[in-house]
Amino acid sequence: MGDWPKGAQGGGLGTATLVLGIVSLVLLLACGLGALTALVGVVIGIVAIVKNSNRSRAWVGLALSALALIIFAGFMVWFANRVGDCLNLPPEIQRSCVEERFGIRTGLNP
Repeated sequence: MGDWPKGAQGGGLGTATLVLGIVSLVLLLACGLGALTALVGVVIGIVAIVKNSNRSRAWVGLALSALALIIFAGFMVWFANRVGDCLNLPPEIQRSCVEERFGIRTGLNP
């Protein structure tokens, strides 16, 4: 009466990897925090593949996490190229240099 049918052997790690891969891309585009979840997704994805835990989802999640890390790295390289020269300037004119590079004005400069 109280017997529950046994389901398939768990694939929680593979599913977790897939979810982390999707969340990584969304968070990366929304607020830039996707790189952190992508790192966790890569680690859990590798563990899931090694343990044979829902490998298909683990591979897709691993690919999405890797894509998020590649996008993040590309953005950081682009940002460093745009702002790198400004960091060598005296602190009082760094803000105006960054504003000029990105075409924005904060109104904080005298």
